[in-house]
Amino acid sequence: MDDDRADFDNVAWDRNDAAWEKSLKFFRSFSTLRKIESLATQKLGKTAKWVAPMRVGGYNSLYRMRIEGSDGDVMVRPPQPDLAQFPDEKTLREAATARFVAQNTRMPVPRVLCYGLSGPDSEVGLFTIIQYVENRGCMSHALAMPNEDPTEPDMLNPSISEDVLESFYGKAAVHLLQLFEPSFPRIGSLAQTDEDTFSLANIPHAILPPKDRTYGTADEWYIMLADMNMAQLVFQRNDLVKTANDCRTKYVARQLFRRLAKQGRLSTFGFAEDDWEFAYAAPSQFALDPPWWLLLNVPEMWHSGIGDWTKVYDVRLKTWLRAMEKAEASPKMEAKGYALSTYMRESWETGLFWLNYLLGTRVHLLSERESSAMELFVERKMDESRQRILVDWDDEAIKERWAEVLLAD
Repeated sequence: MDDDRADFDNVAWDRNDAAWEKSLKFFRSFSTLRKIESLATQKLGKTAKWVAPMRVGGYNSLYRMRIEGSDGDVMVRPPQPDLAQFPDEKTLREAATARFVAQNTRMPVPRVLCYGLSGPDSEVGLFTIIQYVENRGCMSHALAMPNEDPTEPDMLNPSISEDVLESFYGKAAVHLLQLFEPSFPRIGSLAQTDEDTFSLANIPHAILPPKDRTYGTADEWYIMLADMNMAQLVFQRNDLVKTANDCRTKYVARQLFRRLAKQGRLSTFGFAEDDWEFAYAAPSQFALDPPWWLLLNVPEMWHSGIGDWTKVYDVRLKTWLRAMEKAEASPKMEAKGYALSTYMRESWETGLFWLNYLLGTRVHLLSERESSAMELFVERKMDESRQRILVDWDDEAIKERWAEVLLAD
């Protein structure tokens, strides 16, 4: 099994693979290519011709087009409907985010030329047309140790020189600092209402947050996150838990995370305002933690275990913090009266870094009622995992299962 499929429901994944193969044939067909050319011609007002084979990236089909009389090419990006759960929200939020970043930071972002629903003339569906920018390579590939097995995840090359590593970290730090500059009154994803106005709307996930919901405080957002994590444990029937003890660990971690969220104890470290991180405005805690990706691989998938990951990370974090401090001292950086590097160092040294992982289990912290509910849940979960089937949950079943786990709080 590929690492990126770990903890996913492989019965659902296999079913989706069949739909994906059918979808891929459509997007690779010559007739679809002509529709893409027609769409780009119509939207840009100049004749568009494809110049490279269609490829897939970031849950999109990617078509490189040459525009008559233009110096640069464009990329037409319709979302893959069998890869993206909510392709309409994905398309609108991504385009709004890219435009916002271009308008409000100094980051080099490909220009979004137009996006939306293509209409009956082209029958392509949702699309985004962006400026084509040549990709010179991925930073993770430049920093990774040599690996001939494409199924193995990247790992930071232990032989990389400190100068090279600090140079790469420094470039990433500059971008991270720029992403931290904008501030928002609420937490959620971006939507564009006109050329220069952006509002917030949350992308829906499974059964939980209503479409377009935003959050006024970090506490509200953490409660929603806790519910989403619990929903995955409750409603994903296959491949999420491996043993009864594994199920107990995941159950306890989610219950304790949710309890802390409801008590308002997850937002005590951070700023009063909330910042923007990548595709949505998130609680400031997420920018105040040092990046997990410094070693290119997550703690739970590290080849020598989490303990060794922690030791190696501690060494590389020092390099990252030096790069951050140099970036913060640059005259080009807007002075804010505080240094993110200071908060990142504190997050690691105090253990707050591990908040978003919530590793380990503390069964004795559950109430007697929660412990009893856990054993019934584990028994049922293990029975379900042996059946290897998919279930379409109806409203009554969802309510019943939800009440059993959340104990009608």
